[in-house]
Amino acid sequence: MAFKDNPAEFRIIDIALIEPGPAHVRQHFDEASLKGLANSIGRKGLIHPLVVQPADGAGRHALVVGERRRRAALLAGETAVPVLVRACSPEEVLEVQVFENLGLGVRAALDPRDMANAIQTIAERFESKDAAAEHFGRTANWLAQATAAANLSPQVSALLESGKISSTSTAIQLEKLAQKNEAKAETLIGQIAQLPEGEKLPKQ
Repeated sequence: MAFKDNPAEFRIIDIALIEPGPAHVRQHFDEASLKGLANSIGRKGLIHPLVVQPADGAGRHALVVGERRRRAALLAGETAVPVLVRACSPEEVLEVQVFENLGLGVRAALDPRDMANAIQTIAERFESKDAAAEHFGRTANWLAQATAAANLSPQVSALLESGKISSTSTAIQLEKLAQKNEAKAETLIGQIAQLPEGEKLPKQ
């Protein structure tokens, strides 16, 4: 039976009972990224369950999907994690791992402005920027950069919404220019606003 047709059972199991597959598609791990995920798991738990094979005779489960999450959960000190127990043939395991990481229709990153607004809303619950940054396991400088898109001026936001600025990063650069040279920024904003319909300032 194909993976998509196999029933799935949600369970919370001992992480020590999960065996990582030696042939898992993900072989390289960024330590900084793992620590960031571990911080998230330590605060909110594992949000997305791992996918594991049904238990073998010794009660152990072979991992199908979620090796990065498993490692981060271990780093966070988690002893039990949520899983979906779902049979997957050896021939199909690699394909499932690849398609899950292609992300086509699986999960899309938030728009930078949506993410910035969300982070800023959370940060405003804290007494200081340092305290807010610590909550995310990051630095105050990271917090400033992460929320920059939430603090665009009305003029720059309008250009971004209209499509005359092609990316959020370009909009943020324009805001930084305004802080250094307001007159030059205003001139550039005016020029962009006058671009013909359908034309946009390229990514920079």
